[in-house]
Amino acid sequence: MLVLVRRPDDPEPIVARAAGTAASSTSRAQRRLRYDPHFEDLETGLTGAELPLERKNALSHRGKALRALLERLAEEAR
Repeated sequence: MLVLVRRPDDPEPIVARAAGTAASSTSRAQRRLRYDPHFEDLETGLTGAELPLERKNALSHRGKALRALLERLAEEAR
């Protein structure tokens, strides 16, 4: 989830959400550090550590939330 607060007294921050799920096992792939081995992509069934970096970024819940936030901002600008 990403939240955009435009100013301290913003009465309506923009909230962008995207789905992700915790992996059942972290031993499948540990190529990258941090959270990658712990989260499983719902579309592919692979952990973030198992996906090629470009594919991981395209499928990640953070990437999806950022794209949703950008879409909301574009709609407001129209």
